[in-house]
Amino acid sequence: MAKALIDAGADIISCEDMTASPELIAPKTYKDYELEYQSKQFEAISVPTLLHICGKVDPIVEWMGQTGADVLSL
Repeated sequence: MAKALIDAGADIISCEDMTASPELIAPKTYKDYELEYQSKQFEAISVPTLLHICGKVDPIVEWMGQTGADVLSL
C-alpha cells in the first residue's frame, strides 16, 4: 500500500500500529517480533516515515527508535 500512496504523490507514510502498545502486548514481545518486521517495513519505504503506537510506550520507546522510522508519534 505504501508504494501505491507514494506513486500517487504521498510525501510521508504514517504507520499506525495500535496493537503493538505495551498495554496490549508485553515489551519483550514487541522486541522479539514487532521490531524486526517494522524495521523491514520502514527500510522498504522510499519517503519519510512516521511510526505511531498508542498508549504508554515508555517501555518500548528505545526500540521504536531502532525501527528506522524518521518520526515517532508518542
